[in-house]
Amino acid sequence: GQKDVSLMKIEMYAAKSLKIKKIVFDFDGFARPSDLDNMQLYLDGKFVAEVPFFEAKGKFDNLNLNLESMTKYQFEVKGKIGDEAASGDRIQIGMKDAGSIDVSADGGGNGGFSSKNIDAQWPMWSGYVSVIGENIK
Repeated sequence: GQKDVSLMKIEMYAAKSLKIKKIVFDFDGFARPSDLDNMQLYLDGKFVAEVPFFEAKGKFDNLNLNLESMTKYQFEVKGKIGDEAASGDRIQIGMKDAGSIDVSADGGGNGGFSSKNIDAQWPMWSGYVSVIGENIK
């Protein structure tokens, strides 16, 4: 199990002040969901939270990340590849739709992420992370 593997980077420009409350990452790719043990979220290089990868999802709840208007942010998701990952597996994570991110804008709750808050193409998937090599037991 390799730790701190970079799975996805997202650059976000906040056109208005936002508070991100929750982000849910889904699993895709040519691997088993058990190939990923946990995920860590970083904002501008600083650790924010760690969650277990469970039922093919990584759910970052209760984040309360304040993003200031007219500011660019870098999100990175890292993970621990599971001990059962096999050579040739390709892991991919992402967000299926705007409902994967729950924000409030300017102090109000808009119930989801909208195009006025970010210019994004949905779904939003990472590149593949390939598992190479064999476990030594």
